Amino acid sequence: MKLRLFTRVFDRYTIFCYLAAIALMLFISGTQRSPLSLFLGFSAQNSAGGLDILKTMEWNLCILPPISASVLFLMPELGVLSTYTIVRSKNIGRWWMMRMTAVIVINYTFFLFAWVLLSLLSGAKLLGEEWGMAIVLFPLHTALLSIFCASGMILFSSRATIVLYLLVECGLLGVGMTYPPISFYLPPYWGMARAMVNNYGFAVVVSLFLLVGINLGILYWLYQHNPAANPQIR
Repeated sequence: MKLRLFTRVFDRYTIFCYLAAIALMLFISGTQRSPLSLFLGFSAQNSAGGLDILKTMEWNLCILPPISASVLFLMPELGVLSTYTIVRSKNIGRWWMMRMTAVIVINYTFFLFAWVLLSLLSGAKLLGEEWGMAIVLFPLHTALLSIFCASGMILFSSRATIVLYLLVECGLLGVGMTYPPISFYLPPYWGMARAMVNNYGFAVVVSLFLLVGINLGILYWLYQHNPAANPQIR
């Protein structure tokens, strides 16, 4: 990744957002539990059914920072900057792959940064069996949601990212809480180590399949509709 692209990814606003989210995680967890347990999510199967607002807010607090940073990074990249950056790239495919790589870096960096910092601040252990699953599932899930929201921005408008995010991470999350048996088939739970204990492989394979599929769809659309020719994100 080029240096200029790296500095656009991790500007002061992104770092501030990450630190603010980590501070909120420490505040919410208090002394009752490890703040790192928030990244493990929860199992809808163990609930009695019904929407749990607190769990919904806690989960969204964890996943929103990297997804927001990814979308905010992509908005100018798909907007006015595309006029200059696409011309400098060899082709649109190479141009998009660099942006997709940046999105993946954003999501994995947030998790690793929060994981290490929260462990140091709370005195929690850095390693464990559950955390081994979380290291794979959580950033893979947020990267998938970031690209999914980006597809809405590319196909429709920037406002579509909000609608898609709320649909998946609030709407489908609530459906899984209300009807626990179907939570296994709902995307929000694929990023939770506690929800996918016995279905870890399924969550990884399906998430990777969707991530690749969505990116192929985006690439096809970009080849048909060069963003440099109409760079304004609505």
